[in-house]
Amino acid sequence: MTLIFPKDRRPSPAPESVSATRVALVVAPEHESSGAGRPRRAPREVAEIAAALRQEGAEVSLVDLRLPGATLEASEPADALLLFGQGTAELVTLARELGTLLSGREFVAAGAALDADILLNSSPVQAVLLDGEAPAAAQWLRRRRLGRGLAGCRGLAWRAPSGVVVREAPLSSAGRNRETPGPAWDLVALERYGDPPPLLSARSCGPRCRICHHSFGHAYRPRPLAEVCAELDALAVRGHSRVSIEDRPANLDPARLATLIRAMARRGLRPSFAAPLRADRIDEPLARALLLAGVGRIEIDVENISPRIQRETGLNLDLDRARAGIEELARVGIGTYGRFTLGRSGEGAPGPGRGEDRATLAWARSTALERASFEGGRGRHRAWLRFHLAPVRLASLLGLGRRRRRQRCLRNQPRKRPSRSSSPGSA
Repeated sequence: MTLIFPKDRRPSPAPESVSATRVALVVAPEHESSGAGRPRRAPREVAEIAAALRQEGAEVSLVDLRLPGATLEASEPADALLLFGQGTAELVTLARELGTLLSGREFVAAGAALDADILLNSSPVQAVLLDGEAPAAAQWLRRRRLGRGLAGCRGLAWRAPSGVVVREAPLSSAGRNRETPGPAWDLVALERYGDPPPLLSARSCGPRCRICHHSFGHAYRPRPLAEVCAELDALAVRGHSRVSIEDRPANLDPARLATLIRAMARRGLRPSFAAPLRADRIDEPLARALLLAGVGRIEIDVENISPRIQRETGLNLDLDRARAGIEELARVGIGTYGRFTLGRSGEGAPGPGRGEDRATLAWARSTALERASFEGGRGRHRAWLRFHLAPVRLASLLGLGRRRRRQRCLRNQPRKRPSRSSSPGSA
């Protein structure tokens, strides 16, 4: 395919006092897109890396190959190309194509849950940022500019001249907490994406789930609120009215989140959440702040009320506080959508007993949840919790009955029938 840079993506200027390294950030194409054929989420991680490389004195350009018409050209004046993606196979394909088109350039890959051995042995990629965070990219650029090797550069995997893959130690807590500027949104056409601009006010992922890549670590690392508010001001100036908060979870510190939500409301920004909130970290100030910002529905993560599963997933919810938090949201008029897991505790793990599933269903039905989804067993089922589950449907939901398609867990809801006037022969 022909790869050409978009005309509106020009390299950003670097400080005159530093010999600039020209770095082109390239987002690999992927299959996930919105209904309009465009990617859903703006590449926030790449924009953060671009800002960190700018701070180190590099000239940075960014192109997202997921966007229609986004291309690269062979005459691109880049000393190094940093490829970002979520899949190893797509990055290998892209690196091979660019290696043929742009010979003599240095290739580096970044992203979460990448197979560094495959990338380094099957493509022109010479180094891999294992966690995809901006501090690791800044360390790589600093080593490159000073002419040092990559030995001892934490957070990287690289290929030695002998062909051996070397994996360095992960970034330390001090390295992860190193202050980096906000994302370089001026390099990204945010209006071309399906979802609202992503906002990350704190990096953390407390639960130690089996299927997670854990790229952010388990320690809670909040950004200064003044820095986050400056980013909100920049988004409001560009005319955006919605922002997607991507903290996992966002309400680990309820008072801090309430302050942030009120700051968004003052700027005319309505928040949404990319990840469910913890039900036991919702209080009255947070609920009122959400209502003030125009939030109409909140997704709550409960998984399963079984103490065994709570320990395995690392959620460790306080069920009494979770019930009180759901009731507080319902009292102020915010709908709640609960997420539960039935028949399993994780990917590849043995499933819980029937008693745990039935207790979870009973607990969900006894709360003020407006809607809930139950995953596991015979697939994904949804139930409106204002109605009682029929016994036959309950057995099917738990996977105890015959396998049926699209089981509906509603009771006392009349079945819709086509009217005679809408029949084919009535015209």
